[in-house]
Amino acid sequence: ASLCQKADLANADNLQMSKSLHESLQTLSPQGDKMVEAFLKDPSSCGIDFKQPVCAFSEPFPISEEDFNYNTEYSVVSAKIKNVKDFDKFIADLEEVMGEKFKHRDTLGMTALELGESELLAYDSKRLFFIENVPIMISQMMDEPIDNVLTSTQYLAKLLSLKKDESMASDKNFAQYMADRKDISYYLVYGNMLKITVNPAISLLNKFYTEEYLKQFEHAAMGIYGSFENGRIEVTTKVYGYPEELKKFGVQK
Repeated sequence: ASLCQKADLANADNLQMSKSLHESLQTLSPQGDKMVEAFLKDPSSCGIDFKQPVCAFSEPFPISEEDFNYNTEYSVVSAKIKNVKDFDKFIADLEEVMGEKFKHRDTLGMTALELGESELLAYDSKRLFFIENVPIMISQMMDEPIDNVLTSTQYLAKLLSLKKDESMASDKNFAQYMADRKDISYYLVYGNMLKITVNPAISLLNKFYTEEYLKQFEHAAMGIYGSFENGRIEVTTKVYGYPEELKKFGVQK
């Protein structure tokens, strides 16, 4: 909502990008152009509550095989639903514009749409999740399935069943990050990065530092904040939970 207000979407039609988009959509489908116009006039008309944060997060899943060496992720976008009937209509209009009917099914008390081999959209009257499941896609490419890789539905079940002490909400620094957040905010937990053994940078750290030394960064994190102010983009960073001994080198909260 903050970005929409600062971007002055009321005058978006004057932008060349917007004009090009309208021209492309009119060629594809007049209905598509109407959808974009309605969305620009009132983003919440699609049923999503944009006055609440729209969050994106990822969880690494390292895959290392003789012929594959990937750092893959379960990536998720989550948002609040304002009006599920409006969102149902938005999906139906999108299907009409694309000329394609998505596979709808009920799962875990939510409406689920399979958008591709590794993509799942699930929603109910309160929230929605869009899951991009790269690990399962890579697993399917291999001759033998990889242990512990979750399907998109299984990963959704994991998210829905998370307890507070199993989620990011248990991170003592995360509450401060949420209080500090701006128009666009990004939170990186170093402890999670250290688990990605197939990452060359992490492998290099493991060669030069002991596991005990690196363990002190397990709960350390960085917040990156972007704000659009008076025609400028302001970017700030903060670090959380850094080891005390590093503060003497100028690393401060």
